[in-house]
Amino acid sequence: MIKIISEKGTGKTEKLLYMSAVSDIPIMVPNYIRAHEIKDMAEKRHLLIPEPVCVTDCSRRRGKVLVDDSLDCLFQFLIENGLEPVAYTMRSN
Repeated sequence: MIKIISEKGTGKTEKLLYMSAVSDIPIMVPNYIRAHEIKDMAEKRHLLIPEPVCVTDCSRRRGKVLVDDSLDCLFQFLIENGLEPVAYTMRSN
């Protein structure tokens, strides 16, 4: 699995946009607002990408995805399934 780890505003999502355009793999996002933003970003860069996948819709999908804002996606998934995240751990590497 490829990890893109960097500070906010350093081009992580842009890298996913190019990966999506080349691989035809959709980008998963936490909500519909973010999906719209992803589509706008791709359009401004003249990139053709598959329709972004929202966490809300992931139970109806199968296959590969590129995950943008992974922690936000995880929390959204937990909340939508009746779970309240209280604490979490993360590897540093």
